[in-house]
Amino acid sequence: QVVSETRVMVECIMSSLGSLLSCFLVFSVMFYLCALLLVQSLSIRLMSREGALDPTARSEIDSTFGSVQLTMFTLYRSVFHGDDWDEYYQVLNRFVPTGGMLFVVFIGFVKICVLNVVASRFFDKAQQVILPDMWTQMMDESNKQGQIAERFRDFYKKLDSDNNGVVSVEELLVHRESEAICA
Repeated sequence: QVVSETRVMVECIMSSLGSLLSCFLVFSVMFYLCALLLVQSLSIRLMSREGALDPTARSEIDSTFGSVQLTMFTLYRSVFHGDDWDEYYQVLNRFVPTGGMLFVVFIGFVKICVLNVVASRFFDKAQQVILPDMWTQMMDESNKQGQIAERFRDFYKKLDSDNNGVVSVEELLVHRESEAICA
C-alpha cells in the first residue's frame, strides 16, 4: 500500500516536470516584463526629481527597485510571501503612483489567476497518472467478462437437470416457475 502510494506520487511529480518548467518560463517572462516597466517608470521619475530627492528615499528605492534583477526578486518575494508586498507598494506609490497601481495589479493577477492555472495544471497531470492505464483497463474488463461468463455457466448448469451439457425445452419448462431462474 505505502509503496504503491509512493510510486503514484513519484509518477505525478515526474509527469509534471514539463509543466513545471513551462510555468517557470511563464513566471520569468511575467516578472521580467513587470520589473522592466517598474524600473523604467521609476528611472524616469527619479531623473526628473534628482535634486529634490531625499538620500534615504533614494537608498530605499535602490535597495528594492534599483535594477531589473532586483525588482524581479522584489516581485518574487512579494508574490511568494517572502516579504509583505505593502511595504514595496508604499515605496512605489510615493514616487510613481502608476507604478504602485501596476504593482498591485501584478500581485493580484499572479496570485489569483496564474497560481490557480498552474495548480490546476498540476492536478490535471496527477489525475492522468492516477487513472489506470489501457492495459489495466483491459485486464479489468477481461476479468468482468470472465465473471459474467462464469455466472452464465452456473445458471445453465442449474437448468441442465440431467447433466448432459444441453438444456432442453422440457428442462426450461420445469424450471420456469423456480425463484432462482426467474430472478
